[in-house]
Formats: sequence, C-alpha cells, structure tokens
Amino acid sequence: MSDAKHYQVIVLGAGVAGIGAAMRLEKENIKDYIVLEKSDAVGGVWRENTYPGCACDVPSLFYSYSFMPNPNWKRFYGKQPEVRSMPSIASPRKHHHPHQIISFSLSIFLSLIVGPLCFFVFLLFRDRLKKTC
Repeated sequence: MSDAKHYQVIVLGAGVAGIGAAMRLEKENIKDYIVLEKSDAVGGVWRENTYPGCACDVPSLFYSYSFMPNPNWKRFYGKQPEVRSMPSIASPRKHHHPHQIISFSLSIFLSLIVGPLCFFVFLLFRDRLKKTC
C-alpha cells in the first residue's frame, strides 16, 4: 500500500509566484494543493539573491499582488530587503487560510509522461519517489 498523497494541484516554489498561485487557489476554493519549496524558507529569488544593489526591475507598485496592493514602497524600484519583506512573502501563513500547505527542504525531480487520460508527474521528495496524476 502506497503512502503517496495525491493532490489536485502542485505548486513548485514558494516565491512571489508560488505564494500568489496558492492565494489564487484559495480564492477559487481549491483546497487540495501543496506548495513545494526546495529551501527551508519562502521568498524564491528574493531569498536567494542578496548581492549588493539587488532590486526589482519593474516599478515597485506593479510588483504587488492586485488583491494586496502596497502603496507604501520606499523606492520606485524596490530593493531586495523591501521586496522580501512584502507581507505575503515574509509571513505567508498569516495571509492564507489554514488549508494552505508549504512543504520545505525538498529535492524535486520532475518528469512528465503523457498518458492516454492524464499527465503523470513523478516527484522525488526527500529521496522517496511519489507519483500524482
């Protein structure tokens, strides 16, 4: 008997796009999903890139979720620490319903196989193979 969990949606990465996708799933009342993150924290590229001068390359006002605008940016092009401290990135659970799941520190190998009825996705989590369809 397999202990693999099947999800309707798998979101890869807990950066700005992944957290936004999870928030949209919640808004659409889709509760059967998981967010998989390779690191031990949310933030995506804003967590990874900390070099001097790292900043947003679009005006900061446009680098907010439409449903959670931030009119209080300190700079026209937000710097990495300010972008990373966006409320949804800094504390995503505070801004989500409790159904939202983020699984951290995962090694993910993704392989898509087109079957007659669906796509099979094989994911390697912490050295265990799981399959979802």
